[in-house]
Amino acid sequence: MSTLTVSDPETLSELTSFPFLSASDAEELLPYLEIDEIASGTPLWMEGDESAFVAFILSGRFEERKATEFADKPIVVGIYGAGSIIGESSLLDNQPRALTAVCFEDAKLLTLSRDRFDALLQEKPQTAMQILKGANLTLSFRLRKAFDRLAAIF
Repeated sequence: MSTLTVSDPETLSELTSFPFLSASDAEELLPYLEIDEIASGTPLWMEGDESAFVAFILSGRFEERKATEFADKPIVVGIYGAGSIIGESSLLDNQPRALTAVCFEDAKLLTLSRDRFDALLQEKPQTAMQILKGANLTLSFRLRKAFDRLAAIF
């Protein structure tokens, strides 16, 4: 992962594409973020890794996978692209990553580390609450889809 310099106008514009962030929230959030470019085929994290950050995908696509009892036969849980948030549970608990996330199309993303999120929570609580709201809405939506998939099997 290579960290780039944040370009305020361009990045701010991209960040406002996330439905749970207003323009003022995005502006307050910007100093807490890092921009990263990830090459296709590169894991963003592996199942079991420390949950140290959440990522906002600006471009490219990521596949999240869950290991199964069958070696080399993971289940694809989701494919996420621009406008998606991944790793959102890292803001909610200190548990290891439940999934592996792999970039399969060169990507640009914004990352928010747990430490920087904690600082945001202290310094800009309203903006931090919007991030938590977005993370919870994302988790809720994905959980409901998982329930539907499970029900379809039986």
